Amino acid sequence: MVSAPAAEASLGYRDGFSLHLAANAVVPLLKAKFYRPYAGMGAALYMERWLSGLDLGLHLLLGAERDLGRRGTAFVEYGAVDFFDQHRLLVGYRLAF
Repeated sequence: MVSAPAAEASLGYRDGFSLHLAANAVVPLLKAKFYRPYAGMGAALYMERWLSGLDLGLHLLLGAERDLGRRGTAFVEYGAVDFFDQHRLLVGYRLAF
């Protein structure tokens, strides 16, 4: 199990703005040759509308990552906040330090 803190700001269609802070516990699901699927859950503080106040919700995530060695990790991840109240599809790169 890995602790995975996350912070993001996003622009969306309906509400226009979202701020999301989460602390997740992530568990690898299996070891594949080219990618590693994982699932996780944690607490999330999120703001649905600009300066509307922070709400606390459950953050669920499911994703897959590919290790790029010393350069970092590429990933695709689906996340849902507060039992599918907000949906996120993330494609990104985690830097290796």
